[in-house]
Amino acid sequence: MTLSEKRVTLDHFTDQKVLDPVIVSLKKKVNLIVDSELAKIGYRGTFNTIVKIKMNDGRKYTKRVDHSKGSPENPLYEDELMDKYINCARRALSEEKVNESVKMLKDLPQMADLTKLISVLS
Repeated sequence: MTLSEKRVTLDHFTDQKVLDPVIVSLKKKVNLIVDSELAKIGYRGTFNTIVKIKMNDGRKYTKRVDHSKGSPENPLYEDELMDKYINCARRALSEEKVNESVKMLKDLPQMADLTKLISVLS
């Protein structure tokens, strides 16, 4: 999905998107192989991944990631975290409450009382 969309959110996980001809054709080009070295390490609270890409002209690219984005070792930047929050919160809150909660969350370390934030989120 990321190859086609560049950014994947909850909105992308629909039957319509999964059946999109572009996505279907890309899925046919992807092979999942369990790397024996990574399997020995096992799950450590984050997934280790090696991605290998072979281009039609023969060029090859490899990238290993030992700490997935959003893990404590590779945290999201504040703007990435807020974007993720907004994308998820819009499913349960009105736009007004999302905006109000975003303002409060940005000031969270200075908040002495969370009552108002809890009220906005409920």
